[in-house]
Amino acid sequence: MNVYQKLQQARIKLQSSAIKKSGDNKFVGYSYFELADFLPQTQSLFAELGLCAGFSIEGGRAFLRIYNSEKPDEYVFFETPVAEAPMKGTLAIQQLGAVHTYLRRYLYVNAMEIVEHDAVDAAKPLAPSGSATRVVQDAFMAMGEEEQTFLRGEAEEVRLSMAANDMPAVLLRLGKLDGEEKAAIWCLFSSAERATIKRASKGE
Repeated sequence: MNVYQKLQQARIKLQSSAIKKSGDNKFVGYSYFELADFLPQTQSLFAELGLCAGFSIEGGRAFLRIYNSEKPDEYVFFETPVAEAPMKGTLAIQQLGAVHTYLRRYLYVNAMEIVEHDAVDAAKPLAPSGSATRVVQDAFMAMGEEEQTFLRGEAEEVRLSMAANDMPAVLLRLGKLDGEEKAAIWCLFSSAERATIKRASKGE
């Protein structure tokens, strides 16, 4: 099998296994996958199928490259922008470790097509005034500073795409976020922006 066939087999095997979510967002009321919930099984499947993954950060972007162990020059990669992670009371090396863990989780979720809870659609309706409900605001505030910084950057990229009237790009970027991130980023948009995104998601 080539690397794409092997990766697809790994996805199917992982999705049929009994992985359990240990992450808990008490503000929105749903659980989510942490890196430790699926990485050990993913690595076992990679070894079984002849795959090997490598994580790296290059030029402000993080990469997860998945190689065909039988043909090392054959690989597929996934990437995401890197955001700063200023956290009060922590050392720079601790902040770096938090960023690496978050980026690895994000990339593996994308690579293995792990389905997360769609928290934006499941969130309570927005208040008539246009401000986000308390439950959505709390979802954002409950995140670490590095995650908040990342989502602010994602929100700005969404606005740039909206300004260019490129709604497919908007939906693609938001679609790459996991359930927890979708809930949190929602409070960063104005009522008009949220309405535009909702219309686009319905194909209007």
